[in-house]
Amino acid sequence: TVTVRGGGRGGRNQEFALSAAELLEGRPAVLLACGTDGADGNTEAAGAIVDGRTMARASALGLKPEEFLDNNDAYSFFRPLRDLVVTGPTGTNVADLVLFLAHRPGPDRRERLSRSSGQGRASPLGSSRPA
Repeated sequence: TVTVRGGGRGGRNQEFALSAAELLEGRPAVLLACGTDGADGNTEAAGAIVDGRTMARASALGLKPEEFLDNNDAYSFFRPLRDLVVTGPTGTNVADLVLFLAHRPGPDRRERLSRSSGQGRASPLGSSRPA
């Protein structure tokens, strides 16, 4: 749920993506939030896509996410970044869709992490087992 405080453009999916972008900053992850009907709020965009580089790209353009969130104007944040998802009307309104993908460290990295914590060798699923 979005509490509308400002008069900007965008919808709940764009606002969710913008909020997530701050949390994903510098991380190897991507998030897509969009409506299956092809519309999100008062815009032609269905939603937006963000990743661990979104905040750095925004900063390079002088965009301050908190100002856009305070005005419920996520659309104007994402437009210059070209991170809006625009599908056009789909004729189907099932639900909002949020996809999140995060990179897991490879086996070598997991093994180093588990050794440094004294837990033995890491399994392919990330849990530890005795060496």
